[in-house]
Amino acid sequence: MRIVLACRSYPTIKPGGMPFVCQDRAEQLAKEGHDVHILLPGPQKIFEHKGVTLHFVGGDFRLYSKDYASGCASACISLSPDIVHLDSADLRSKWWIDRPGKARAYAITLHGMAIGAMLTRWNLWRLGLKDIDDFRLNLKSLKHEPELLRTFDTVIGISRCELWHLQDIYGLPNAKLVYNPIAACFFAPQVPYNPNGDIVAAEVFENDARGISAISSWCKVVRDRAREDMVDLYDRCRCLVVPTYYAKGYDLTVAEAAARGRPVVVYGVGSYLMESWENDWIHTVPLGDVLRLHAAAHGTLGIPSKSAADKHRPENHVKAWLEALT
Repeated sequence: MRIVLACRSYPTIKPGGMPFVCQDRAEQLAKEGHDVHILLPGPQKIFEHKGVTLHFVGGDFRLYSKDYASGCASACISLSPDIVHLDSADLRSKWWIDRPGKARAYAITLHGMAIGAMLTRWNLWRLGLKDIDDFRLNLKSLKHEPELLRTFDTVIGISRCELWHLQDIYGLPNAKLVYNPIAACFFAPQVPYNPNGDIVAAEVFENDARGISAISSWCKVVRDRAREDMVDLYDRCRCLVVPTYYAKGYDLTVAEAAARGRPVVVYGVGSYLMESWENDWIHTVPLGDVLRLHAAAHGTLGIPSKSAADKHRPENHVKAWLEALT
């Protein structure tokens, strides 16, 4: 099939969670014989990268804009794809709504929603980390976003929590669950677990919702590491600590640690809480309780099985993704 993926960024421009998800999906689809095209914002240019065709269709790098929206629509008309899929969307420009290119499926994956952002602000406010004026329940956006999502044939959530937000709070009972892929390098043969290894936290970017500063005195904080270098880091660690207050999305580091057979200690919020219900290697403590986070990280930990992260293998992700769309 000819498949068009639209994403606001890509690892050739800047690494990050959503760009990596798009890249891993695209490269696996290409590996399986599909004709894959990525639509990206940026000055117009087309080139090949690892079997995938990258189209910079207009606008500024990494930003939603009218130029990017019109460029996406024009590219779809030119390419006539079988599937068009967006990793998130600009709420102001519904360029897909007229079905440019007449694809048989138009789909979107949400990597966090307005409801999740609101609940994150709630978490920060109740811990005293945000002023009450910063916590606003914007009912208009919570109404507008589900209306936007209904313009797609398929809506995908990336965790049990995200699926619940879509099906229950947003009223989209036909939303699907497809877990994100992680890079194939994380599925190299596992190294035996070392209970005396480092306690590690990965800081993707500076953000008051990540909670890293509260644990930096007893945790090895890792920044600006290439993905392939993270494999050895996980192999040498006792556990990964994710002290996030986020009530949205799903942190790829949790899946990566599981693929390396390393347990995870998290605050019991959002996706992390719901995923822990069926994964005894995800250890949760009450939100903001740094002392219990420390105790859990130094205590007895359940270890992921060798198959714990199999749903995140690129080939398994692509299979589930195609089933959801077709």
